[in-house]
Amino acid sequence: MSATSTESRREAELQILRERARKLAQVPATEAERDAMQEIVRFRLGENMYAIEAHYVFATRWLHELTPVPGAPPAFLGITPHHGGVLPVVALDVLFGHASLGLRDLHRVLVIGDGTGELGLAAGKDIEMAWLAEGELLPAVDVGDSGSGSIVAGMTEDGLTLLDGAAFLADPRLIHGSPRTREASAAASDEGE
Repeated sequence: MSATSTESRREAELQILRERARKLAQVPATEAERDAMQEIVRFRLGENMYAIEAHYVFATRWLHELTPVPGAPPAFLGITPHHGGVLPVVALDVLFGHASLGLRDLHRVLVIGDGTGELGLAAGKDIEMAWLAEGELLPAVDVGDSGSGSIVAGMTEDGLTLLDGAAFLADPRLIHGSPRTREASAAASDEGE
């Protein structure tokens, strides 16, 4: 690779970073504007953009190690070490009834929770903080064939799907031992035979 192409690629990357920094630095000017906006964490998963309210996100981390859990529902990718314990990691695409992206495209984990426990949400490389104006959110629609509408707060015109953090964390498909989790585990076991 020539020095010129390396320099131009590096300059393009710096321009992207500058633009992201500029967008993140934009804070709503008035208190009324702040009240009409919510801070979100936006992330890419395959070709789709998703977001969750920022107050549910405790951390982001690289997905270095993942151990599958035998008998777990298909949406559970496995567990990863986290602060001396383990963090269950969920595949949002599978939860929405889509084909799994596989681990190749999953580089990061959003550590989400509501103070009662934590859950890892697999994501791609692109994770950023953003503001979402109340008027930008359109009504929720089911984004798959799995009844996912219950965990979707809404969508924007540009295709961003905003997750309902409370509904996501309370989803019975993610609670070990719930009837829906047992059904999903049994179905996965049947497919593997």
